[in-house]
Amino acid sequence: MLRVETSFQDTPGDDHYIVLYYNGRPLEEQLQELGLKDGDAVILWEPDCDYTVEATLLFAYKHPMMLRPALWARAKTKSS
Repeated sequence: MLRVETSFQDTPGDDHYIVLYYNGRPLEEQLQELGLKDGDAVILWEPDCDYTVEATLLFAYKHPMMLRPALWARAKTKSS
């Protein structure tokens, strides 16, 4: 499973995370190269803390706090 860098301080509090980088480059630029699809599972981590979370990629997700759709991930819950 791919380990993707995110920023937990930007988390809006509803289990959605902004997906930022993989191997020092924006993940959005690498989606095709890595063969990722909407709904793929990833592990999100933040470099300043030890916390990680399993999540599902959401391509072009329009979160209410953003003006435009972007690449996000949603934490997996026990029911998902």
